[in-house]
Amino acid sequence: MGQLSTTIKNKLAKHIFLNEAIAGIGDFSGIQPSSADGKFYLRLCTDDVEVDDDTLGTECTFTGYPSGGIELSRGSSGDFEVNDNIASNIDDIELTVDSGFAGTETVKYAELWMNNSGNTEAERISHCELSSEIELQANDIFRISAGNLKFPID
Repeated sequence: MGQLSTTIKNKLAKHIFLNEAIAGIGDFSGIQPSSADGKFYLRLCTDDVEVDDDTLGTECTFTGYPSGGIELSRGSSGDFEVNDNIASNIDDIELTVDSGFAGTETVKYAELWMNNSGNTEAERISHCELSSEIELQANDIFRISAGNLKFPID
């Protein structure tokens, strides 16, 4: 089976995350960016999403977590940068756990989605394991520091 070159993987990552055109594919103008940058949705998960590409993680349910995920911006002024075909967050991503949340929840994985209502693998862009598990209780602040959320395009 063939494999994409590193250069085209990086261009695909920039097209997906930064809305950049890819010149030279197809006709002279290449693959064009969408007219509007749009949004992504980051879903936090408590269990393994890397079993296979068809297995979705169990999304967090702590009070204060937005149903369908945390909204992130796509595009050149969005929430991601791309280096060596890996998209990573430019700024810290933070969310406060509501004081009314009872119990604990441990965030282990993240999924990036095209929308905040999808529930099939076809609508999930990518998934990754966090560098360390984050256990949350009432009043905690969930934080992924800038550069620590990494979505490779392989």
